[in-house]
Amino acid sequence: MSSVDPSESRLPSPLLLLRAGTRTWWDRWLQWVQLSLVWLLAWLLIIPGPPATFGLFHVANELVAGRSLGFSGLVEGVRLYFVKSWLWMLMNIAVTILLLVNARFYIALLPNWAITIGLIITSLGLIWFLLQLYALPFLMIQEKKSLWHAWRNAAITTLASPGHMLTVWLGLVLIIVPSTITMIPIILGGPGLVAVIACQAVRDRLQQFEQE
Repeated sequence: MSSVDPSESRLPSPLLLLRAGTRTWWDRWLQWVQLSLVWLLAWLLIIPGPPATFGLFHVANELVAGRSLGFSGLVEGVRLYFVKSWLWMLMNIAVTILLLVNARFYIALLPNWAITIGLIITSLGLIWFLLQLYALPFLMIQEKKSLWHAWRNAAITTLASPGHMLTVWLGLVLIIVPSTITMIPIILGGPGLVAVIACQAVRDRLQQFEQE
């Protein structure tokens, strides 16, 4: 497992974290290629999609903690979080519908103030979905396996270090966006890279808060 050591480089802490996460992922690259393809197949089948996502984060969280589980870890994550993954999915579907309806309503009104409100709602939606990248690792780490606590912890952590988290978000977006346009990043293990960096980021922030 790669760790974030600020003494290694003059790079800012978020960039060191991205580098450490990438190294951790690269050390198990072939495994992540295989798991990412299983994850893609699960989403094509729809029903196992959310559980496979939680399974992928379960493997990533364990790897960042120094334990390599591989495919058995994915299956274990699916089993542990099947119900919670679909509760998480249903919440995200509800939030998406609510945001789209409200944003389209205000933007359609045309006055500047209405368009501004529509853009604010859209921005809040983007922040909500980016928070999911930290909510899942928090769910794996916290003793109480509560989605509400995971969302709350993700929001508090982001507010406590917005610049740090924004930099990590930008790095993850650079991976996620190409994955939604082409299949190449997914085939090369991109989903695993996103999960590893997200888990690394959460653990890094928790360690930092403990030292302060």
